Amino acid sequence: MKTLSTSDAHFETIKSLRDYMEAEIEKNILDVKFNAQNTQRLPNTSNLFIDGIDGETLLMNLDIEGISVSTGAACSSGNPEPSPVLLAMGFSRQEAQKSLRLSIGIDTTKEEIDLFVAKLKKIIIRLRILNYTWDSSVDTTAKGSSYQKLTPQGDSHV
Repeated sequence: MKTLSTSDAHFETIKSLRDYMEAEIEKNILDVKFNAQNTQRLPNTSNLFIDGIDGETLLMNLDIEGISVSTGAACSSGNPEPSPVLLAMGFSRQEAQKSLRLSIGIDTTKEEIDLFVAKLKKIIIRLRILNYTWDSSVDTTAKGSSYQKLTPQGDSHV
């Protein structure tokens, strides 16, 4: 049986990994917003919006890369409706549908998080290049990236 101190240590380890993941995402991707980032929350879960990116589209692209995430609450798996938790927090349906829920476990490593962030960055670049509604005056997704948004005229800059 685990003691309270062991559980506390696991809590802090997972929280530290979650915070590391969020910092790496913020460092590498423009226009990301974490929900409830500065509040008391579960140590293993992060919920975010990435401006200009639909949550379901991002989920499918990550799934192709072998990464499992969710766009809804854990209790509504398989339900296409936006997270009732986010709606109750005052987010619009459109905002809630853009959200992505990330969960990590006690066995998650920094190396796995780094790999995830690299794949996420690559996917965001691709999706923003394909997204004609993204403001073409904005450099794409990744901080320090040489990629730029595909303009409505069809010109792209690498």
